[in-house]
This record gives sequence, C-alpha cells and structure tokens, in this order.
Amino acid sequence: MTEASSPQAAAMVRRIYDEANVDPLNMAFILDLYAPEFLHNGRPMSAAMWERMAESVYGSFPDAKQEIKDLSVEGDLVWTRYVMRGTHTGSLTLRDRVVPATGKRFEVWGMEMRRIEGGKFVELWSSDVMGQLLPQLER
Repeated sequence: MTEASSPQAAAMVRRIYDEANVDPLNMAFILDLYAPEFLHNGRPMSAAMWERMAESVYGSFPDAKQEIKDLSVEGDLVWTRYVMRGTHTGSLTLRDRVVPATGKRFEVWGMEMRRIEGGKFVELWSSDVMGQLLPQLER
C-alpha cells in the first residue's frame, strides 16, 4: 500500500501516542510503524537514534504523557496537535548544557506532521518545544 486510508493513517498515529504513554522505551512499535531510515525534521534518523532520543526524554521526564488534541489526515500526510505533561525528575542533557532535575511539572504544546509511504512513516516534522519547556524548568 503506497498510501494508507484516513482511518488507517489515524490509527497508526494514535498507536504512537498510546504506546509511548504506556512504555516509551519499547522500540517495537517504532520498528513496526517507521521505515528503517526515515527523515526527522529533514535529517536521516534510524531506530537506534530514535531510541537514544527517547531514553534522553523519558530519562528526564519519566512520567511524561502525551495527548492528541487534533488529528487530520490528507492523502499521505497526517498532522497532530498534542500536549505533553510531566515532571522533570532526571537531568536533561542539551547540546550546550545539562539541566539538573528540578522536580517541576511542565506542559508543552506541539505539532507534528508525518508522511506515509509503503504503509510506513518515512518523514516526521515536529515543532521545537524547548522554547516552552526550558522557561518552565528554569523559573
């Protein structure tokens, strides 16, 4: 299948959020849903890279949960608007510094667009939520 139907595409995205809320470090669903090499914000990403990213995020915010607020499918594209909430209980490593655990709760809103090809996600474009997150941790 080169293009998923709207219900199939929506179910694929809902599975990502559902699985991440239950066991974010279980990479089985990523391997099922994403092409072996896909683009994340225009850069190649592998399952191993995704796993390292998930370990960093959920190591810093182990209770983080995401909730889809809006979902739209058109052709081979799926857009989501989501909210993520959690508590900063582990060190957050950024490119230029480390933010020690603060114990503070956070809430960030984001948008993602995924493109499906051959029944797998081949592209993910996501908004940068650090501009919302860091001020909440540093106040």
